[in-house]
Amino acid sequence: MASLRVDNGHVVSNLQQEIVRPVNHFTPSMWGDFFISYSLNNQFKQTVRSYDMEARWFFGEQMPTFTEYLSNGLFSSSYYLMSAAALMGMKSAKKETYDWHWDNPKILKAACTMGRLQNDVASCERENKREHNILAIECYMKEQGVSKQEALEKFLEISEKAWIDMNEELLRLDVSRDILVRILNIARMTDSSYMHDIDGYTFPEQALKRQMLRTLVQGGGGVFKSQAEFSKTNKPGSNLVPSHTVYSEPILTVGSQSNGSNSPSNFHIETPKPRSLPFPTRKSDLHAI
Repeated sequence: MASLRVDNGHVVSNLQQEIVRPVNHFTPSMWGDFFISYSLNNQFKQTVRSYDMEARWFFGEQMPTFTEYLSNGLFSSSYYLMSAAALMGMKSAKKETYDWHWDNPKILKAACTMGRLQNDVASCERENKREHNILAIECYMKEQGVSKQEALEKFLEISEKAWIDMNEELLRLDVSRDILVRILNIARMTDSSYMHDIDGYTFPEQALKRQMLRTLVQGGGGVFKSQAEFSKTNKPGSNLVPSHTVYSEPILTVGSQSNGSNSPSNFHIETPKPRSLPFPTRKSDLHAI
C-alpha cells in the first residue's frame, strides 16, 4: 500500500513506486490502470525519441527518405501513446494485451500510418511556410521525383491498404474485440479530424465544429431543447449547411448465432467508402440519417 511521510517539511509518498510496479507482479484481479504507467512510460520515451529525430532533421536541414520519415512518423503521430492510454482501466486489458501492443500489431501500425499521412497532407500548406519543411509529402516528392498530385495518389493507395489491414485484424479471435475497437476508433477519429484535408486540431472551427454540433443534436441528452435553439448556432437565415463526406460505418459487422460464438464465417467486412451526408439543420434531416 502507498504510504505518506514528512521529510524536512515535505510530504513524501511511494505512490509512484507502487503504481509503476514490475509487470511480473501483476495479478489477474488488477486492471490496466495498475500497470498502465509501465506501458505509458515506454511509449512516452518512444514518442520523445521520435520528436528528437524530427528536430535533428529540421535543425540539421536534412531530408530523410520517405521510408525513414514514415518509420519515425508512426511514433511522432502520438497514436501509439494515445492507444496505450486508451486501454487504461479496461477490464479486458491484461498483461498479454500490453505485450501485444508493444509488439506493434498490424492494426495499430495501420492506424498510425493513416494518422501520420493524413496529418501531413492536411497541414502541408501551413507547414510549407517554414524555411526547412519536413513532411511525408515533401520526402516522397523529392525521393521519387514526382508531383504533389502523384504523391497524394500514392498516399491514398497506402491508406486504402491500411484499411484492408485493419479489417483483417478485426477478424482476430485471440485479441479482445474491445481492444481492437479502441484502436479502430483512433482511425475513425483521424478521418473526422482531417476531413477535406483540413487540420481539425489546428482549425477545429472549420473541420470539427459542425460534426460536434450534429453529434450533440442527434445524441440527445437535452443539449439542444429545440430546433430553434440549435438554429442559433448557425448563420441567420441558413437552413442547410454544405454537405461533407464521412466514411460508412461499421467497417466490421459481427453477426449473432444461437450459441453466441463469433466464428470467422459470421463476420462481414465492408471496406469504408466515402458517402456524402447533409449536415442536419431541419428536423426532417435528423430522421433521414
